[in-house]
Amino acid sequence: MSVHFLNILRSGAVSSHMLNYVKGLLAPVDSMSKNGQTLPFRSRFSHTEHVIEWALRICGPEGGDAGIVSVAGIFHDSGYSVKGDGHALYSANVFDAYMSRFEPDRFPADDIGDILLTNIRSTLSSSISINKVRDVISRHSDKHLSCSELSLESRILMDADRLDEIGAMGVLFDCFVAAQSPAYNYNDAYDRICATFEKDGELDGRLYTESGAKHYMKMRRYIAGFISGLKEELGR
Repeated sequence: MSVHFLNILRSGAVSSHMLNYVKGLLAPVDSMSKNGQTLPFRSRFSHTEHVIEWALRICGPEGGDAGIVSVAGIFHDSGYSVKGDGHALYSANVFDAYMSRFEPDRFPADDIGDILLTNIRSTLSSSISINKVRDVISRHSDKHLSCSELSLESRILMDADRLDEIGAMGVLFDCFVAAQSPAYNYNDAYDRICATFEKDGELDGRLYTESGAKHYMKMRRYIAGFISGLKEELGR
């Protein structure tokens, strides 16, 4: 990703505090399961970082509120520190608890006058924006909802959540999983990559934003090319 929004967030007093707060909460449970497996190389907090990066890449072209998207992205999976089932609502409660403990105005001014950091402070100083953040967090897992039922910021975060591990990272994921088998080989990895590619194709037409859909299609194209090349090299 050419623009690293996380570097900006880590430079801000308020945003870096929120990131570290969520990282600390997730530390005891910071491994992600998939397909019934708990996989030590997958991190819930790393996923959070990836989602934030994707969300802010989508946010600009879509004209979303970057402050709301940033804060919601930071807290969107924090509820896993409480319980996995229904984590979106728990995540909203974690955000509420954070806001009851920390007042953004008490943090020192940021050395870098970045508009994103300014937007985050503005978001946290407005009760209306805080309620919007809570709504985005609490609904981010309701992937069955239609666009008309969701705010723009909700649609942005939901697309970002879907895009993590769809592209090159998804290929790495399948290779890592295949490598856990004592008798793994290139063909096993190829079969897993193909199966995942087919499954990820179910998202076609199910993303909520034009920008999210463009990123999705770009990744589909280069993974299709990779699979074609790997197939040829394996003589399949």
